[in-house]
Amino acid sequence: MSEALDFSGFSCPQVGLGDDVLDVVAVGHARQVVETYLERHRAHLDRHATGLSTVLTAWLTREDERFDTVWNLAFGDAHALLLSHADDVVRCASALALRMNERGHAGAWEAELPAPARLRFGRWLLPAAEAIQVSAAAENAAVRTRAAGEWRSAAFLRDGERGWALVDGDDVDVLATCQRPDFRFTLSTAQSLSPSGAERLLQADAYQFDRAEVSTADAWRATCDAAVDLIRETADFYATWVDRVLRDLIPLRARPSTFNSGSERFSPGVVCVSDQPFRWPLAEMLVHEATHQYLHIITRLGPLDDGTDQSLYFSPFRNKERPIFFIVVAYHAFANVLMFYRTARERGLVPERVITSEAFASREETLTKQLRAIEDPLKNARSLTPLGRALWEPLYHVLHA
Repeated sequence: MSEALDFSGFSCPQVGLGDDVLDVVAVGHARQVVETYLERHRAHLDRHATGLSTVLTAWLTREDERFDTVWNLAFGDAHALLLSHADDVVRCASALALRMNERGHAGAWEAELPAPARLRFGRWLLPAAEAIQVSAAAENAAVRTRAAGEWRSAAFLRDGERGWALVDGDDVDVLATCQRPDFRFTLSTAQSLSPSGAERLLQADAYQFDRAEVSTADAWRATCDAAVDLIRETADFYATWVDRVLRDLIPLRARPSTFNSGSERFSPGVVCVSDQPFRWPLAEMLVHEATHQYLHIITRLGPLDDGTDQSLYFSPFRNKERPIFFIVVAYHAFANVLMFYRTARERGLVPERVITSEAFASREETLTKQLRAIEDPLKNARSLTPLGRALWEPLYHVLHA
């Protein structure tokens, strides 16, 4: 597969990436995940659920599935579980089935969960449940959840481009969404994450947060809207670049003079950002983390380097020595950020000074120097695979054109 397709579009939006490539890579990987999940856990699912494995099996027969369905946290959690010893098999499969139902796949199923959990149906967060019953068709769905012996019901009808509308329900919370003509994503909370997803996303190597530090401040939504509008005004191709892969944005409580953002490979489309009140840093973080999402997609096919280079190279972005893999990752993300700033300047948009960080006063100049410092190691790298070269080489040529 990797030899037949052109992966240079994963480097930057200026190169262009076809929907067919995204479909082939992401849907193919998701099918492998679900197939393996069923091979390993079907017996367990059939002991604790009715019809659940049937829904997952039926989904595998669909030949018209698209990237938008599988670029979702439910598939990422299933992928992560296959590589761990987590005892979360039924909850994870239930989240997968709900995602398939949300996308129009009919089916009836029920499950007993090993611990109370909150599951999602589109932008709706269901009440904490120890058991769940679902009956779904293409245009409507009924969900019953049980907690402490009491059953609650929710009914949904498909609502055009908004996805689903809640027509009847108890204790069902709606997650806020950011919607623009070419942007749509959910502003999520810690409660919308699986236990394993929360641990992966909030306990990252670049920061350490707990669930109490996930922000729900309404005031930050104005900054988020302003950052999205800024990307749209700056470069329509970066608006598409971000919108294609961003599904859930989780604001983390800002710390003084710190601009944090993060994502990880088992959480498709989910990005954490600090809820500071400045639109330019947030716009940068969205471009940066969206670029990481494309890296997460392409690495579904294989590694970026063959492991033969054991040397370390200085990264000015982390101010320490790093393996060649992370040099590629840094160049991929920050070169796209630089192109975002360059395009903004060409269109007459200049970043305003950010009070808490002098770095943003000369962001473009700083990024240019930092990227130049890691170009020679990349040019001389012999361990990069075709996938690794596809991420940085086209971007280098765009940057220096």
